[in-house]
Amino acid sequence: MSNEKQICGVIFIIVILIFFLTKYSGYNTGNNIPPYIEIFTADNPILEVFKETIQKGPSVFTSISLAFDKIQHYPLSELNKMKTEAKANLHHNLKNHFKYYLDNDDNKNEIMSRGENEHVVNPLQKVVEQLFMICQIKGVKKILLFTPEQQSLLYPNVVNPHVSKANFWTDPLFKFPLLQNTNYIEIIAYPGHMVYIPKDWWWTSINMEETFTTYIK
Repeated sequence: MSNEKQICGVIFIIVILIFFLTKYSGYNTGNNIPPYIEIFTADNPILEVFKETIQKGPSVFTSISLAFDKIQHYPLSELNKMKTEAKANLHHNLKNHFKYYLDNDDNKNEIMSRGENEHVVNPLQKVVEQLFMICQIKGVKKILLFTPEQQSLLYPNVVNPHVSKANFWTDPLFKFPLLQNTNYIEIIAYPGHMVYIPKDWWWTSINMEETFTTYIK
């Protein structure tokens, strides 16, 4: 009986040692965030706070689209059936709402809203715009962010080097083995969340349910 207790004690100690070695040895897993990366947040910020926040790095803003909360009560199939005039009014109102954060009158920025089905993926791609944001109006979207330094691990396409050849969500690792060496930030964007992604960062997303999303660039 004493031998069994000794064996159990040794096994317990080994398990504890493995736990601490794995936790504190710097072992890289896919979603380990480098210690110098921080996500900045603000709730429904005024323009000055918004500008200050995005200067710091990737940011998540909450309570951004409260004026459009009613959209959440309609399935995507119903939104797609909206009359042409009603749909045009919705997109016009969304553009006017988000223009507040652009702070310019040259109309060079693109504000595009669209409904997307569950499991739809945005490809792994590089932000080339000075300002790029994703705002959830309806549904939940999982967004992954990759720092610019990791570009060589993300398989940029030869024809279009701003888009990866790899589908991060579905392609097997043996086909794109360098992906397992990446570190990424995972953001779950709920309705009312607006995610700012800095220029030269890479991102990809997948819908966890049907969504209605506004893209600002």
